Amino acid sequence: MDSQDHKQLVPAGWYPDPSGSGKPKWWDGTGWAEEEWDARSGNPPVGPPLNGGRPLLGSQIRLYGPFLWTLLSVPVIMIGLDLVTKISVPGYRDGSKMADPGLVMVAGLFIIVTFVVSYVLMVVMAYRDWRWLARAGVVRPFHWAWGFLPTVYVIGRTVIVRKVAPATSSFPIAIVIALTALDRINSSW
Repeated sequence: MDSQDHKQLVPAGWYPDPSGSGKPKWWDGTGWAEEEWDARSGNPPVGPPLNGGRPLLGSQIRLYGPFLWTLLSVPVIMIGLDLVTKISVPGYRDGSKMADPGLVMVAGLFIIVTFVVSYVLMVVMAYRDWRWLARAGVVRPFHWAWGFLPTVYVIGRTVIVRKVAPATSSFPIAIVIALTALDRINSSW
């Protein structure tokens, strides 16, 4: 029997820390959790360690999935479309009298319709991502209704994911910050 078979045979529970700290650590059935039980608090808990009322998840669970990445890609597409419109429609950006009013109106309508469709898509992706996290085992994931404010949703979602899986990355927050800065630059141009 190899060590992989042995890992699968040991049930989840509190066990002596294999690194020798003298404090029990939580074994989730596949790996050790970061938390150790503090002996001053009494007997070890029966269940897994809780972080804000949320059990910790193992590192093997994928918490950044397709719905989050789709939600993050929509603003990139919108910024690109806005830049293309500003560059390709004469007079759209500066409102000069030389502009063709019909072309400017069509371009503006295109941007508005695209914005509404992308906004709805971001809310739908937030909902799908929320369901996906719940199915992955995240207790009380950051609510999908915050998808109406996509920046808030991504930040809140990432904070919750980092609470239940401390080893996960904060990369989605960095992407949101970069996209917000890029949007501000694009708006001022």
